[in-house]
Parts: sequence; C-alpha cells; structure tokens
Amino acid sequence: GLGTLSSDAKALQSFIARAADVEEVLRGLGLEHLLDDPQELGRLLCAGMDLQEVLERCGLEDLFGNPSALEGVFSHHCAIKRAFEEVGLGDLLGDVSA
Repeated sequence: GLGTLSSDAKALQSFIARAADVEEVLRGLGLEHLLDDPQELGRLLCAGMDLQEVLERCGLEDLFGNPSALEGVFSHHCAIKRAFEEVGLGDLLGDVSA
C-alpha cells in the first residue's frame, strides 16, 4: 500500500513514474480533469470495459477502439430501425422479447 512508499525509495520512485505516465495519457486525451475526479475516471473505465464485453459477446470485438466502424454499425441499425418504423414495426427492434 501507500504506507510503504515513505520507507521504500524505489517503490516511491516507481509510484511517481506510474502516476506521471497516467497523467501524461489523460492530458494527451484531453481528460486531465479526471486527475481530480478519480470516481469519474473509474466510471469511464468501467463503461469502456462494459462496452468491450458486450461487443465481444456479440462477436463484434473488432469494433472496440474503431469508432468509424462502430459508427457504421450504428448508422445501419438506425436505417433499419427507420424502415421498420415506417411500416409500423418499430417496436420489434426496441423490444428484445418481440
């Protein structure tokens, strides 16, 4: 834990290096505000993990980290949904039990 950092110079150096790396990544993504909001950072990481899991379960793992491909899937889904709605069957796509 953090208690050993005060008595272990190598552990402290390693901790500081990791913290600096995390800060660099967040700043590079324009998410430096998360440095002051670890709860929000955790929420975003969980959401990403959840999305990855869902895509994997659906056989779409190649879409994770590929926003243009993911947008294409959503765009096709929206077009199909509109077509269903135009013929009065829009509920079929919104109700998994239908």
